[in-house]
Amino acid sequence: MILKRAGITPLPNLRIIVLFHLDCNYAFKHVVRVMMRTAETAKTLAHEQFGSCRGHRAIDLAVNKTLTYDVTRQLRRPGAVCSNDAQSCYNLIGHSQASLAMQRQGVPTSVVDCLFTTLQEVSHQVRTSYGDSTYSHGGMTGLIPLHGIG
Repeated sequence: MILKRAGITPLPNLRIIVLFHLDCNYAFKHVVRVMMRTAETAKTLAHEQFGSCRGHRAIDLAVNKTLTYDVTRQLRRPGAVCSNDAQSCYNLIGHSQASLAMQRQGVPTSVVDCLFTTLQEVSHQVRTSYGDSTYSHGGMTGLIPLHGIG
C-alpha cells in the first residue's frame, strides 16, 4: 500500500498496488497488445480513442479538446464533452462488458474466459514490511465474482 497524499496514513487514504505473478502479468499484457494491434489494423477503434494506440500522443488529444471548446464557443452553439479516463478505475471494469468488447476485437473466447476466470478466482492478501496477511478475500468463496482487472 502506498500513500495517495503525503503524510495522510489512515487506511481509506492508502492505495493498494496489485502484484500478479510474472507469467500471469506477461500473458495479460500480451493479450491486450495483440488485441489493440488487431483492432488498429482492422480500424475498429473509435477515432477519438487515444489510450494504448500507436501514433496517438497526449498533446494531440489536448489540442483537439481545446479546439473543440474554441469552435463551439465561437459558433455560440451548446455543447458537451465527455472525457473518460479510466486510469484509476481498474476495479470498476465489468467482466461481461470487457469480454464482449474484447471478443468484438477478435480475442478468442477461450482466451477471454481464461483471463476473467483467473481474475475472478484470485485470492487477495495484503503484503506489508511485516509479511503477508493471514486473512484474504476473493477466490471462489463468494457467490458474486469480483470484477475489475486489478
